[in-house]
Order: sequence, then structure tokens, then C-alpha cells
Amino acid sequence: MVLKFTRYLLREVLPLYLVGFVVFTILMTTDLLSSTVGVMIRNNTPLDQALLMFALRMPDFISKALPVAVPFAILMGLGRLAKDSELKVLFTSGITPSRLLAPLLVMGAVVSAILFVLDANVRPMANARWWDTINIVYNGAPPPREEQLFTQIQNGVLFSAGSIRQNTDNTAQMSGVMVRTPEATYTAMGGQWDSQAQTWELFSVWKVTSEGSPPVFEPRRAFAYRGQLVEFTPLPEYLSIPQIEQRLAAGNLLPENERSLRFELQRRFAEPLAALCFAFAAAALGLLLRDRSWAFIAVILLIFTYYVLWSYTPELAKVGALPVWLAAWLPDLVFVLLGAGLLRRLR
Repeated sequence: MVLKFTRYLLREVLPLYLVGFVVFTILMTTDLLSSTVGVMIRNNTPLDQALLMFALRMPDFISKALPVAVPFAILMGLGRLAKDSELKVLFTSGITPSRLLAPLLVMGAVVSAILFVLDANVRPMANARWWDTINIVYNGAPPPREEQLFTQIQNGVLFSAGSIRQNTDNTAQMSGVMVRTPEATYTAMGGQWDSQAQTWELFSVWKVTSEGSPPVFEPRRAFAYRGQLVEFTPLPEYLSIPQIEQRLAAGNLLPENERSLRFELQRRFAEPLAALCFAFAAAALGLLLRDRSWAFIAVILLIFTYYVLWSYTPELAKVGALPVWLAAWLPDLVFVLLGAGLLRRLR
């Protein structure tokens, strides 16, 4: 009887899951269309480039639609069974809530496995290429490559820049520049690094020779610097798991950047498991509902709660307000605790 009901339950839930997945994907695609079609028409974007942009965005849309379709399918399916009093019949026949949960948890686990494959490599690579493509559509060129807080010492001279933005040639524009030699300290709002000429050139320079001495203004000042332009480091969300681990192992990271990388690494494992946690919380809640209208409200509340936590925890981790592991796993933990609390009421 249990096996028969499992098949019956999955026949009820799986079509709803497919509907939810398609609906959520279409909503996100429509939002992208509404914000980009006008720009593409004005810029005469070629059709192949427009199609590439949407194709590169699909892994991200799929990764977001797959988990949120889980509570939609489970709650709407169980809501229908509750409305027709089928759940009451099952409970009175001796089938326990844990037996009803099992097939739904298996469905959540399968979705989590698919999400892990997408989030490990496919989604980061597609997002990185999409960011380049959308900048070409809007600005006619890929986004500038920029590094923050560069510091290096050569032959007893300290070279430092707040940010370095690479050009398409062998040069880079610098801001917040300081060069400290044994004789003086030179500061400037901007400058240019020419890797072919092997120079750092500072513009509108202030020179200070000793403590208490007045600064001396110089229009330009060039310093010899051997070395190639710094390697551009993509944002953590554009890196694969091995690339994140490699960056962390290399060290020499600012605390804020290290926390961002560690958070992203934790999140690559926490986000896929959201589907399983969704299944647990939605199934426990769905078995308590007695009306399909409440099931729809519950879907909205669950998804809203998850995305509020998902949106704010990265910043909390970045500034150190929460431990990295807690910030990454907090959305999953909330739904596990919610499901456990609701399951106690079913016993």
C-alpha cells in the first residue's frame, strides 16, 4: 500500500514541479527581456550576440528555478490532497507522516544533486561570460579589468595603488597612487602603468621629503618599474570551486576578500542543499494544511523568507558580522529547524 501511495503522491507532485519550474524560469526570462530588449534595439545588437546573452543567463535562471519549484509542487500537491480529504484517509489507515515525507525528500535530494553539478562549474563559467557579453551589449566593450589595493616593493622602493584598471593595450590606469623611495614619498590621485616601457607615471604629484617639511607639487613624475600588469582576478561568484580553493591557498588576501572567497566556497555546497531543505520544510508544513489556498500562501512565505536570507547573508559574512560558515548555511538551517518543529506537531 505504501509503495502504491508513493507512486500516487509523485504523480500528483511531479507535474506540479514541472509547471513551477517552467513558470519561475519564464518569469526570470521575461524580466531580463524587459530590461534589455530596448537597449539591444537601440544599439543594433546582432541576433547571435543577443541569443548568446540569453543562453549564458539560462544556467543561473535554472539554478534559481529548480529549488523554488520544490515547495511550490509539494505544498500545492499536498494542498489538493488535503482539500479532498485524502490525507485524512491515509492517516486513519495507519500511514505515518514519515512515510509520506520519504518520497518528497528523495525528490528534493535529486534536485540538490542536479544543482550541485550546475553550481560547481557550469553556472560560474556562464555568469562570467554573461557579464562580458552584457557589457558589450550596453557599452560596446567588455568590462574593464580592475584590481584593488596593489602593493609591491622593488629595489627598496614601495609601489602602491588603491585600484588598477587595465586597458586593452599594455597599460593600466591607477588611482590612489603612492611611491615611497629612500629619499621621499610621492602621492597622486592618478597615474599610468606602462608595462612595455616598464614605468609608473604619476600625475599631479605631491612630494614629501621628510617629516614636517611642506609638500612640493610636480605635474608629472615617472618611476622605473619592472614587471607585467597584475593578473585580473574575477569575482568569487565567477570562479569554480577549484579556482576558489587555489586563491585561498595562495594567501596574500585582504581579510574582506578572504571572507568573500570562503563564503562563496561554503555557499557552493549550501545552495544546492536548499532544494532538500525546501522539501523537508514544505512537506512538514503541507501535511498540516487543510486547504489549498493556504498552501499557495505558504509557498510565497517560504520563498520570500529564503531569498531575504539569501540576499543579506553575503554582506553579513563580508563585513564579519556573522561567521562565514553560519552566513552560508543560515537559509538551509532555518528551513531544517522549521521542518523539524512542524514535524513534531504531526506526531
